[in-house]
Amino acid sequence: MIFIYSFISLIVLHYVLFIISAKRGILKIKNSAGITEELRKVTVIIPFRNEEDIITENVRGINNIDYPLEYLEVIYVNDNSTDDSENCIKQNITHQNYRIINSIEGSNGRGFKKLAIEQAINVSEGEIIVLTDADCFVPPAWISTVVSYFDDETAMVSGPVTFEQQNNFFEKIQKLEFAGLNLMGAGLIGIGNPTICSSANLAFKKSVFLEIGGYRDNLNLSSGDDELLMQKIFNNTSHKIKFCFKKSALVFTRANRSLEEFTNQRIRWASKGLFYKNSSLVFKLVLIFLFYFNMILLPFVSFMIGIELLWFLLLSVCCKFVVEYLVIREGKEFYFDSSLMKLFLPAQIFQIPYIAYAAVAGVFGGFKWKGRNLKR
Repeated sequence: MIFIYSFISLIVLHYVLFIISAKRGILKIKNSAGITEELRKVTVIIPFRNEEDIITENVRGINNIDYPLEYLEVIYVNDNSTDDSENCIKQNITHQNYRIINSIEGSNGRGFKKLAIEQAINVSEGEIIVLTDADCFVPPAWISTVVSYFDDETAMVSGPVTFEQQNNFFEKIQKLEFAGLNLMGAGLIGIGNPTICSSANLAFKKSVFLEIGGYRDNLNLSSGDDELLMQKIFNNTSHKIKFCFKKSALVFTRANRSLEEFTNQRIRWASKGLFYKNSSLVFKLVLIFLFYFNMILLPFVSFMIGIELLWFLLLSVCCKFVVEYLVIREGKEFYFDSSLMKLFLPAQIFQIPYIAYAAVAGVFGGFKWKGRNLKR
């Protein structure tokens, strides 16, 4: 029993210290600012696949970007769409410097999005590549704000992403929970341990992408166009990675409409975890998984081994709620309206089973993405 008590205490302590360190990073990030107004040639890359119901709104946002046109290029990449997405772009784009290219599927049958992005990068003219998704809505100052964070030493800038405000309870829970993930990504960058980012708002230097070989060594994985690239830059170069904590760079996207859609998304995100090159990071992720799995397992194990284990369940849950509250409150009035904080407890409870399930399913199961049945 002493071993069990010690093990549970260890994974709880690790989780608390992990979240607190990220909180310190968030405070550091929030005090940072862009450092230059230098204009750089930028290429915005937007992969799309069967997005006809939403891509028009994306195009309108692109049309309103306030960056000088002579320094801006936009490439939409058609990832083998079977609907009218391409015509929707052509009918609504007013941007002079845009083009649509078609992605050519590779033989691995998995890394579709990475292939689409890499093909666009190969024909791009920009010094800086900025990624977003076709279901995202960008603000006018998005490019100018993100680019202001680049200097000679900076290779990548991760930007903030949030869900649109919704009245649906499930979508509100997602908005709050996703804000926590985004804040954790910012915090980990702030403490010099970049781990989490989103290709819905991600910028990097084309020269560095080519220098490290792009996606060459992970095209067999169906996800990782963002985080695996970030970690590859961090592990193989001396360049800086920053987070742009500015509302003028905040990108909006839609929450998942159903539990099935949500589950498939999170399994896809989790599917790349064991492929991180940093063994220390993988070990930390395993400990975090055990922390969540512990909270699911303890109610059942306590009746077989000892009812006193319920105290460790209470300890785990309370520690999770307290430290994550310290993180999520940093996103008030930035990622979400403060009224959403009343859903903090339901969001926390919802998070426990899905993280444990998604972690396991990401390794052993499959998922659906953009009409494709995939595995990691």
